[in-house]
Amino acid sequence: MGSCDFCTRATNPGANHTSVSSHWCDSTRSCWSGMRQDCILQLSVDLCALCAVYIREKLGEYKELARIEGSSLGCDEIVAARGTAEDLEGGGSHATLNDSVADKALEAVKTIAKDRTIEMSEGIACILGEEMQELERRQSDQRKSIDNSRETLQNLREMIYKLHGTCTEIGKLTERMAALDQSVQVMPVMAALPMSG
Repeated sequence: MGSCDFCTRATNPGANHTSVSSHWCDSTRSCWSGMRQDCILQLSVDLCALCAVYIREKLGEYKELARIEGSSLGCDEIVAARGTAEDLEGGGSHATLNDSVADKALEAVKTIAKDRTIEMSEGIACILGEEMQELERRQSDQRKSIDNSRETLQNLREMIYKLHGTCTEIGKLTERMAALDQSVQVMPVMAALPMSG
């Protein structure tokens, strides 16, 4: 079974990944083709594990990105807040200014994390939805195949019964013909015998 783009990305945390929806490929779909029923559940568990690894990796990336963006936002807000504080008479305390900047940075981080989480959730839901549809389709095909095989075996069984009955009738007819043939051969012999007086 070949490794697809999704599997490679999920198992390689150091790689530069794109969006989740681009990880799905034809080779992943082909991984499910021709598999025995007892292998499907194991592969589903493996895919869930790969998704978990991928999510953990992406959350780490988003956390780092949010930290960087939050730091940048914090610097900008600090500069703007300092300018505003200098223009105001009797500006607010330094602690209040830091709290305001921290709150804004925290809100920015929350917004970024929420957006990334929604993106990942949609991508994973799309992948799992396609997987479930494919699994249901294969199960339906398997049920149809089993029904067709059962019907074929039933027809074959009926044909065997009919053949057995035909062979039995032929055997009986053969025995009757053999008995009739023997009686026909015995009659001339008996006619040729001299009559006792």
